[in-house]
Amino acid sequence: MRTPVRMVMTAIFVTIGAVACSGTGVPGSAATATTRPASTTAQPPASATPGPVPTATPASTATTEHIAIATGFLRAREARDIDAALAYLDRAVNLDWGPGRTYQTLEAGLAWEDAFGVVFTFRECHAIEAPGPATVQCQILAQTSVAESLGHEPGIDCIDFTLVNGSITQAVGGTHGPDCGYDYWEPTFVPFYAWMRTAHPESDPDAMYDDRISPEGQALWAKYTQEFLAGLAS
Repeated sequence: MRTPVRMVMTAIFVTIGAVACSGTGVPGSAATATTRPASTTAQPPASATPGPVPTATPASTATTEHIAIATGFLRAREARDIDAALAYLDRAVNLDWGPGRTYQTLEAGLAWEDAFGVVFTFRECHAIEAPGPATVQCQILAQTSVAESLGHEPGIDCIDFTLVNGSITQAVGGTHGPDCGYDYWEPTFVPFYAWMRTAHPESDPDAMYDDRISPEGQALWAKYTQEFLAGLAS
């Protein structure tokens, strides 16, 4: 059945009136529609590439408790209290600092430090800004018997500790920070290796360096260190 023309025209006029009123908020009259003033704020062209969004500097998640853990570990390490030092470490810890890099080899690493005359003296710890887990940076005063005997002053090294669930999961030495940057190699290992090549050509300094946590390796390091120091004193 065909729809009467009058009904179709009425529907069209009603639709037009509704559309006209929708932009004014005034019901029932298209004649009262007003045009909103254009924005005076310059708009970028549609094809413009948006600039980089600035990112906020990550805040440190470390707390005074994390600082106390890192401090406690270093003090226990310095005192050679093995049990106390291990209590601060995760069993899967990565100690990228010193020869005792794991939970299981920490004690052997400290024994090598004693044999070679490496001394780390605690200074202070503070939280640093880093994404992810809590990070604490600690300063230590570093010295070796070789460097000291050759007249070199101790220097400051920095260790960055990562902590998860109240335990140290990683420690990275030689990191950057205020007053950090102690050089172990030049004042200690360069002269010691040079002496070894003359006094003990049968020994490979690099192989000795790699074998610092075995009892045999440590005995050799202790023997050669004492010979080197005695030669300087004579």
